[in-house]
Amino acid sequence: MAGDTVSCQQHGAARATFVCNHLARKPGQRWFSFKPDKRHPFPDAWCSRCDALYERQGGWPDEGETPPISVICHHCYIAGRDASAHSLTGRALGNWISFVSAAIGELKAKQADLCREYDLSRHERFDWDQSTGKLVFSNAGKPAVIADFEFIGSTAKASGTWLWSWANTTHLPRMRKAATTVLELGELLDFRKLTTPLWRGDDIDGWEMAAIAAQLLNAPGVYRSPGDRGASYLLIKRMRAA
Repeated sequence: MAGDTVSCQQHGAARATFVCNHLARKPGQRWFSFKPDKRHPFPDAWCSRCDALYERQGGWPDEGETPPISVICHHCYIAGRDASAHSLTGRALGNWISFVSAAIGELKAKQADLCREYDLSRHERFDWDQSTGKLVFSNAGKPAVIADFEFIGSTAKASGTWLWSWANTTHLPRMRKAATTVLELGELLDFRKLTTPLWRGDDIDGWEMAAIAAQLLNAPGVYRSPGDRGASYLLIKRMRAA
């Protein structure tokens, strides 16, 4: 049903998306879905209760039981997923805060080591190319430091959002494998900011997500690539003098 539209009381004509009734009524809970792709940027989604049925049946077979479905517009879908990303409370929230704090502390030490060894702040410019997977720092047109990288995610100034690279179809598949590993951790631990493709976030959030990626992938550090519309966060896999 890709391409269908729905008339939303709040947003007017918009793309139709499909979620279980439980998510439609209460979006601030855990969401289950497949990863978004170019054809399905807003994949069908369901709640924990419906996921138990999904696991019991081994999927959504044609002749099996299916969850009660609601049709909502894609704007409501995005807002619902954002509500989920920010819905942790109590002990779960405390575990998340401790997890992020440890990752940030580790990243600060790694970044200090990188800057000390390669003096990154003194270089005239940087350029990255996802077709080669290289981040190059240069002076007077001459490469000084070269790093292998993958995308983690990006912030957007206009919308005030964070987008994971595993959900960003403008990135080459091989350039977002690391972020997919972060997604898998989020699914395992029910850390919802790691499993929600797009949510309200700023550069503080960007650094936190980058820190988690660096810790999980045992990477030497990250690089924030600023732009007019926001910033991309790059996972440094290896760095060396040119």
